[in-house]
Amino acid sequence: MLRKNYLVWVVILVGLSFVSGGVATSKEVNPSRGVKQNIEGLYTEDLEAGQYFQLGVRYYEKGDLIAARESLQRSLLFDPFIPLAYYLLGNIDLQEGQLEDAIAQYQKALSLNPNLSEAHYNLGLTYYSLGTFQAAIESFQEAIYLNPKFTSAYYNLGLAYDVQDQQEEAISAYRQAILLDKDYAQPYYNLGLIAVKREQLEDAIALLIIATDKEPTFAQAYYQLGLTYTQLGQLDLARQAFNQAVNINPNYTLAQYNLGIVLSQLGENRLASQHLQQTVQLEPSNIDAYHQLGAILAQQGRLEPSLVSLKEAQRLSPNDPLTYYNLGVVYQLAGQDEAAIEQYQEAISRNPNFAHAFYNLGVVYEQVGRNQDAIASLQQAKNLFTQEGNMVKSEEIDLYLQQLTRTNFVN
Repeated sequence: MLRKNYLVWVVILVGLSFVSGGVATSKEVNPSRGVKQNIEGLYTEDLEAGQYFQLGVRYYEKGDLIAARESLQRSLLFDPFIPLAYYLLGNIDLQEGQLEDAIAQYQKALSLNPNLSEAHYNLGLTYYSLGTFQAAIESFQEAIYLNPKFTSAYYNLGLAYDVQDQQEEAISAYRQAILLDKDYAQPYYNLGLIAVKREQLEDAIALLIIATDKEPTFAQAYYQLGLTYTQLGQLDLARQAFNQAVNINPNYTLAQYNLGIVLSQLGENRLASQHLQQTVQLEPSNIDAYHQLGAILAQQGRLEPSLVSLKEAQRLSPNDPLTYYNLGVVYQLAGQDEAAIEQYQEAISRNPNFAHAFYNLGVVYEQVGRNQDAIASLQQAKNLFTQEGNMVKSEEIDLYLQQLTRTNFVN
């Protein structure tokens, strides 16, 4: 008799899960990156204003932003026309997350000195942080116009284009950043992301490898490299890349998760379960990880810990039909038929088109002698598989039904 249990696996993450389209992280939007702040020279003829300004500069350089703000504001009381005082106050506001105030300060600085390329650049960063991307583009372009060798401005210009899916413009800006600094890993990485979006996976791999060569501790690049190898079905290389990512950053949840998935596909379930357990420790709300861990533990015959994992997924998402289905599978493997029936019924109540749940429910019904219920459930499974276009499965169930009907008739 045909009796097959189906443990549905959650789809592996193959998208750009960490950075999509080159979205800036805190590393890229640091206002001091690539900016040499020229704060020497005579900026005011007022003695007291100059003293407070220099004091504010010293506090700023030491990282004492509260004292720096106070001193800079005092300098402006004596001379309200010091552009770099407004610029530094803008930097302080930006670092403290007061973005609207930062914009106002940068605009004051630029009204007094339109040639401050750093102020245009940091204004662009602020607009970017607010999601005002066209304004960010214009600010970065102005910074580049004033300083054609402003590498970070080209890179962040690329980000602003990238996040709006203006890929050709983004590519041009990233390439210019690389021309100015051949060891700048981040533009290679973002060019790799664009290649992934364009499904140019071999090109993406080449770019991501360059990024990791330029910055060997670039965990995100190794992670994306692992995803790209996975898309190409090169699982051994994907495993190596994900391993690199978690070795660099053991708390990289997505890398731990996807390493576990790849290891399970390579048949290394013991190691896979270790990385998935690490995933749920790092992210206790990761339902997919609990599903995958439960599936792998069940494959290993470790049914009790499998149930624990799946019940945690059920607690986190009580209306997810897949959780109830997988619990049904494990109970079925454990020989707890009534518990399996209950879980399959719960799965079907949440997804009336769940063909596999109807199939396994029919199998369990037959096992406990409820043949009429088994026939009805299997017939529904056959209809659903037929609607899905899965004729192989539909024909398999048809043979099962014929056998079951004959047996029922004889009895």
